[in-house]
Amino acid sequence: MKSSILKHKKSLTWMLVILLSIFSFDAHSQYVIKAADQQYELYNYSEAVKLYLKAWKKKEKPYTAERIGESYRRMNDYQSAEQWYGRLSGMAGSNPDSRLWQAEALKSLGMYTAAKTAYQQYTGGTATPAQIQTWISACDSAMAWIAAPKPFKIENEAKLNSGGSDWGAVKYADGVVFTSDRSSALIAEAAKGRPFLKFDGTRLPDKQIYRWTGSPYEHLYYSKGDQISLFPLAVGNDYHTAAVSFTADGKEAYFTMTNVKDKKKLDKTLNTIYIGLYSSRYEDGKWTAPKAFRYTDMTKWSVGDPCIAADGQTLYFVSDMPGGQGGTDIYKSSRKTDGTWSDAVNLGPAVNTTGNERSPAVYNDLLYFSSDGLIGMGGLDIFKIALSNVQNGKAVNVGYPMNSAQDDFATSLTGASSGFISSNRMNGAGSDDIYAFTLLPEKPAEVVLVTPIAPVLAVVAVKKRDSIYVENIYYNFDKANIRRDASVVLNKVYDLMLQNPSSNLVLSSHTDSKGTTAYNLRLSRQRAAAAVKYLTEKGIERSRMEADGFGESRPVAPNSLNGKDNPEGRQLNRRTEIKLFL
Repeated sequence: MKSSILKHKKSLTWMLVILLSIFSFDAHSQYVIKAADQQYELYNYSEAVKLYLKAWKKKEKPYTAERIGESYRRMNDYQSAEQWYGRLSGMAGSNPDSRLWQAEALKSLGMYTAAKTAYQQYTGGTATPAQIQTWISACDSAMAWIAAPKPFKIENEAKLNSGGSDWGAVKYADGVVFTSDRSSALIAEAAKGRPFLKFDGTRLPDKQIYRWTGSPYEHLYYSKGDQISLFPLAVGNDYHTAAVSFTADGKEAYFTMTNVKDKKKLDKTLNTIYIGLYSSRYEDGKWTAPKAFRYTDMTKWSVGDPCIAADGQTLYFVSDMPGGQGGTDIYKSSRKTDGTWSDAVNLGPAVNTTGNERSPAVYNDLLYFSSDGLIGMGGLDIFKIALSNVQNGKAVNVGYPMNSAQDDFATSLTGASSGFISSNRMNGAGSDDIYAFTLLPEKPAEVVLVTPIAPVLAVVAVKKRDSIYVENIYYNFDKANIRRDASVVLNKVYDLMLQNPSSNLVLSSHTDSKGTTAYNLRLSRQRAAAAVKYLTEKGIERSRMEADGFGESRPVAPNSLNGKDNPEGRQLNRRTEIKLFL
């Protein structure tokens, strides 16, 4: 009996140890989550995501997955964000909007078919059916724009770009002024004596690192020839200075700045410091101290992205102050005879949306701007509209390759058909890069003769009548396997064929131009065979399908642009076209 009691006590002791370990484990996880939340609320996403990942390893919760995905998204790491949103959408108790977030990340990666599928699977969240349909249409538009690119030559300005964020290039004197958060000895020397900052009011922010990105703050640089130097504005602080615009004579500059000198305006808890718009004049060989624009208020709203008209009489800018259409809107203000600025005028619904509008730029009667609220390829897209018809006109997407799946913004015209844009598109040097663009003359359409290719797959005679379903599926490079997004499309085809037992299917498979003609022909036929196999394994009779491969002979988008590889076009060409006939 005694040994039995002792044995029972021992097992009870072990149980208590196990329970205490579990409680300790969970308590530590909650401690890490709390620390991560603090960094997240301070917009220190680069630090927050490290802590959330530690918490996830200890205990997998939807909340943690959501915060990890959101942190990556805010740092523009769409690949990681998509993976975490996808994981989140499959977890019990997750936010229904997780599928929407995944769709947005897929769109930013240029995976438009997969993004469409995610949008179509979205239910129960905050977005309306009309919004979902708009976003699905945007995916279709993006693929159409890639298939029919505008005649723009886009070149990375390698001498201006670094491993950080470089953007907002404008012509000035004999050089270029631009914004960068690069690590630089110039900044370190100056320090000896993006949209806003948020920090503990008991101490000022770090003067060297912007915690949102984990990178240095943004400053203005001047490039002339092979030399790059800090642009000598007398800003007098170590935080953000960015997005400059000059009058035509180069004697007046308008720019965005974070000013945290006046600590008296801050409380002692958590503070958001909004960016402001400032101006400076070039007098007696130097720039005067910055003067705040009338709408700048560091504690209430953001004002930035200035564009001063060539004559200096009209100022266009962006703000999220109350009374706008949505996130950030574009406004204009006119200079009065006494030198002060008139009340701001919102440019209205032809320009501003429920989303965010950024980076106004004016050339003659055209206004260029960026928006994530209009139908675009992903992130911010560049649009244009005539200023003379801004109240009744319609903004036009400038198309591909000016726009990409990522953010495209900060247009600056150096002529009627040339200038700079900024983008965080794939294959850049850093997080944002500066690109030069030139509009090329339209080329006459080429006539391509396609040699018929003898099919190797079994082909059945199909009487082609009314098409009731037309869709494409896509493949990874040099692969024929059915991707996850493709399986969703094929499952839809399967359902339609069950509902329409007299229907027949035509599958036409294709490749991009990498590889030999013979190899690509074999690969395209393997892709066709894979699609047929998928459907036959689900129970569709082989006799109802006609399938063949055509190699690289029928591209729907250019495989290269201006002599350079075109990854987006190649992806559209790696496809199987699906047509279902009654």
